[in-house]
Amino acid sequence: MLLSKFPNFYYGWVVVAVAIIAGAFTAGISVWCAGTFLVPMTEAFSWTRTEYSLGLAIRALSTAFVAPWIGPWFDKPNGPRTLMTISVSAMGLSMVGMGFIGDLFSFGILSPLAQYYLLYGVVGGAAQMGAGMGLTQTVLPKWFIKKRGRVLGIAATGSALAPLIFPPMVQFFSDEFGFRHTWVILGISLMVILVPLSRLVKTQPEDMGLLPDNNDPRTEEETSNSKDNIDDGVYTRSMAVRTKAFWLLAASFAFISLGMAGYQVNWQPYFIDVGFSASTAAYAVSFYAIFSIASRLIWGFLGDQFHPRKLLVIGLLLICSCVIFLQTVDSMTELIIFGIFQGLSIGSFIILEPLLVARYFGRQNLGAIFGLMRPAMTLLGASSPLVIAALYDFQGTYVLAFAVVAMSWFLAAILVGIAKEPKHKPETL
Repeated sequence: MLLSKFPNFYYGWVVVAVAIIAGAFTAGISVWCAGTFLVPMTEAFSWTRTEYSLGLAIRALSTAFVAPWIGPWFDKPNGPRTLMTISVSAMGLSMVGMGFIGDLFSFGILSPLAQYYLLYGVVGGAAQMGAGMGLTQTVLPKWFIKKRGRVLGIAATGSALAPLIFPPMVQFFSDEFGFRHTWVILGISLMVILVPLSRLVKTQPEDMGLLPDNNDPRTEEETSNSKDNIDDGVYTRSMAVRTKAFWLLAASFAFISLGMAGYQVNWQPYFIDVGFSASTAAYAVSFYAIFSIASRLIWGFLGDQFHPRKLLVIGLLLICSCVIFLQTVDSMTELIIFGIFQGLSIGSFIILEPLLVARYFGRQNLGAIFGLMRPAMTLLGASSPLVIAALYDFQGTYVLAFAVVAMSWFLAAILVGIAKEPKHKPETL
């Protein structure tokens, strides 16, 4: 109906809009809410930070377990739509359940900690990839080719909005109503907003009789022969794993996950530890988000002008530098400087990861290919919050923990630097 009323409108922008909103919710709940809830939940249940962070590790492991099966669903007709509907419902219900931890099971069958691991870790982790995390990486590159970088940059502003919105919002609700009611509010909001939006998602333009970039079918043959077309090699999953680039990128993305998963979650606790108030810590994260939003648009634009591999190396090294600088932050001025540069650099890998994979392996089987990369990413990502929390509990500071984070970003940059584009066409493999 929309296309009949507006014949010049390209439906790919509807998918972009859904990706923005879904990205904000999934990133907000998986990353930023975890940091905001850390202090009140550990105090309420007398948990250590290691025990709390184990829930984040279980969540990542749960994602890793289901990723190889979920990934190919993003390549099927109506697959993303069905998957998102089911996943959002499961994720929302698990969040509502978080508001009743300690009261879910009678007779002491499961302790509050075990209930947290089950709801937030197992159920939430299994659902989060299908709830919206995979749209930007696997679906949108199928809709856009020529300006893919810019489009991914626009779509990724959703996850950048998460730290701008969720930390202060969750902190406010938690202060006013307690963390239990806050979890319930978030879970219901997730389902009310994302379940209807999931019905709008289409796998690829061909499913609607369209072409990527809204190309005219009459000029498609000419376009496919153009030197500007960077989508002329389509790899299957089995073809991709036989290339050196696949394994180097998979290893690099895994180190990125190691450096990212537990890093951002601990920003607010770190800021509180060095003397900032809880509200200042929450707003500091939101300040970072303003520049993170801008950075995704900038990196997306640059990704259309330059090779994404070289850009990604630069971005990863910048992030590594920010991690090192973070350990010197003890004043408001330094906090602002950190927020600016961390925000401007963080968008690099979020945009350039899917851009690089699509350039190397084509757009048709991105879901399946990312599905194979995901276990390594989430396995190391799962260890990240646990390692950081354990090092904090052992040392009493984040110095050693953030040193591990910085090294992870540095190793990721090296691996991307040597991951050259496959030389052979898929049909010759």
